[in-house]
Amino acid sequence: MLFLTHRSFRDSVFVRRDGLFFDYLKIVFLFSKGMVNSRILLFFLSEIFKYLPKYKHIKFISLLKKTFNILVDPVFFRGSDKISIHGIKFSIAGKFKGKLRKSRVSIQVGKVPVQSISKDVEFSKINVFTRYGVFGLKLWIYRK
Repeated sequence: MLFLTHRSFRDSVFVRRDGLFFDYLKIVFLFSKGMVNSRILLFFLSEIFKYLPKYKHIKFISLLKKTFNILVDPVFFRGSDKISIHGIKFSIAGKFKGKLRKSRVSIQVGKVPVQSISKDVEFSKINVFTRYGVFGLKLWIYRK
């Protein structure tokens, strides 16, 4: 299911890097099954983002939005007794498209209660050093 919904991004984001595209699909699948934590997923996303040209930043963000929509969808976890994901919040800040001023893009799918301590929310943060500047990536995952 992941490959069928993401194959259009294979030619637009991962040009001549099919191995990286399939590694992305593998790490997202392992994350959805609970075999990889949010820190490893965020590290892998930062490594992909580090080598993207500046004109592909927005396409990469739309790829993440589509991936997060699939991960939060309850149909994706049908027949699985694993803990499902109820919400994902992703934030990235930096100089998109090589512009002079920094900006922030946030993606939120589902509900992520960041004010409550008793909820099971994973938080990860990483800085990415690219040739266009420094980008900060933050990821919140809410599981029940």
